[in-house]
Formats: sequence, structure tokens, C-alpha cells
Amino acid sequence: MKRIGDLGEVAFLERALGEFSPVLSTTWRGPGGDAALLAPEGGPLAISTDAVVEGIHFDLSFMTLEDVAWRAIVGALGDLAAVGASPRAVLLSCGLPRDLAVRDALGIYRAASRLGAAHHFDVVGGDLVESPRAVFLDVVVVGRTAPVESCPDRVGAKPGDLLAVTGDLGSARAGLDALRAGRTPRRVGAMGRFLRPDPPMEMGRRLAEMGPSAMTDISDGLCAELFALGRANPGIGFEVDLWRIPLGPGVSAAARRRAENPARFALLGGEDSELLVALSPDKLNDLGADVEGSGPGISVIGRVTSRPAEGLRKPVFVRSAPGAEAHALDFEGYQHLRG
Repeated sequence: MKRIGDLGEVAFLERALGEFSPVLSTTWRGPGGDAALLAPEGGPLAISTDAVVEGIHFDLSFMTLEDVAWRAIVGALGDLAAVGASPRAVLLSCGLPRDLAVRDALGIYRAASRLGAAHHFDVVGGDLVESPRAVFLDVVVVGRTAPVESCPDRVGAKPGDLLAVTGDLGSARAGLDALRAGRTPRRVGAMGRFLRPDPPMEMGRRLAEMGPSAMTDISDGLCAELFALGRANPGIGFEVDLWRIPLGPGVSAAARRRAENPARFALLGGEDSELLVALSPDKLNDLGADVEGSGPGISVIGRVTSRPAEGLRKPVFVRSAPGAEAHALDFEGYQHLRG
């Protein structure tokens, strides 16, 4: 088995760059030089980054490096979706041990190439360095967006807005639970939602055109993003109706194994490649939603309220059933450097 240390940086990168062919005519010069050159397209750019580290973000005992790169790039693309941007370019930097198999390392670049073909962006550069202990990836994404004044932001949610999510939630966490329990990895169903998620690019652009009050991606978990919205919008709170949270495949079974309510399982989990949006009630008609607030690809799960009496630390309240009393949530989600 040939390892990347047998090739060295230059020869390995020659192999890796063979995975790519330009997608966009605006990419004048891609990877291989000192800097990429992109033709100006007019309008503002959206830029974001996502970094992942072995042992913190991923476990190679049940994931391939192609899975890892796929998830890292989709995570960064989700940030673009949250501002309604279309991806144009990606820079991918990798830290790899020299004894890594060449075929495994090339999976990183295959993932980038496949996602670029599907979502119309070019990988235009990055870096490759030796990492003696853990694999790490750093992804920078560049997107083109509408005029800045019409781009959604976390800031802007107001009392009276409805809270809605795209897609369905919880399957990625259910898939991760199954993988951690030793199930054979599969790239379909709940495990597929974790290993090979789809970024919500089209829904992000559609929602951005409607002018929502606020929007954010929820890859860190719905609960965590509600707390983040609370920090970004002092003076507001949120009421979430648990029974309205749309549940994805495998969630109910995974929640039962944990003796947990399925909706709370989805609310408190993470890894979903979806969006959370606050929007005025009249916008629902534009989405084709029914009287219950569900439409193609989107579901209303609650509402924005004035800041609750508990103050900044507890902006999120949940109701377990219609007419039930709302209870404050204490859990804010995972935080790096804290846990």
C-alpha cells in the first residue's frame, strides 16, 4: 500500500489536483500557483470557513476521509446558504500524517470535486502540510450574493415573527449514534444524513429573496442556534412547540434507545444541514405553507417573543403539547474549549 510519505508533497498534490476540472468560466487560474485568480462578477462576496480536527469533529474508525471532507465542505456551504449566497470557489487546506494511504488521502479531493460539480463551484487552492498526530482540514468558501442590504443575518428577529426550519431534523444525530454503536457504515438513511449531508443551498437562496427577519444554519444544533439568535438579538426570546419539529428518518427509534422524547432528541442534537429562519407570518403565503405552517421544505416550529423574565441566559422556552405550560431550556449545546 502506497502512503503519501512515499510520494512527498509535490507528487501527491499532482495526483490530488488530477481530481479537479474547472466548473466555472470565471475561474481564470485555479490550484497549483501562488494564488488563484477569479474574474470579477459584480456584487458583494460572502466568505466563510470551517475547520475540523480528528478526535474532536470526526472519528476515522467509522468514517472515511472522503466523508470527513464532504462534511467539512458542506458545513462551510451551510454558512453561505444562511445568507442566500451561491458558492463560487473553495480553498481546501489539509494536515495529514505521512503514513496515510494515498488512496485514503485522495478521498478528500474526490469529495471536493463531487460537491463542486453538484453545486457549481471550483476548488481554487489551499495548502498541504504534515500533521504528525491528528488529521485536520480547513475549508474556506467564497460565494456570490445579492446586495448586502438584502442579505439575511442573525440580527433582526423580532417579537411576532414565526420560527421555521428547513427540511427535517434529528436524522444526522441518529446516524451518528448508530455509527458510534458499531453499526456498519452506510451512506443512505440516517447514517447517510450524517456522513454525506446535502447543503440547503436552493432553500437558502429562496428564503433570502423573501426578506426574512433573521436566518442562520443549524449544523451546531437547533437549540444552540436559538441561544445564538438570542445573544444576537437582545430583548427577544423564543417559544418552540416540540410537536411541530419535523423529524427525519430513524429519529424515533434512536430516541427510544436513549429513553428520550424524539422531538427533544432533534432539538438538542446537532449535525443537521438545515436552516433556522425568523419571518413575519405573511411570508408563509409566499412559501405555499398550509394553516399549520408547513410547506414544501419548511416547517413552522414556534414564534419569537419578548425577552422572558429569566433574562439573557434562558431565552428558549419549549411546549410539549398544545396548551401546555412553556418551560425554559438550560442546555445551550456543545461549545469548543468548554464542552
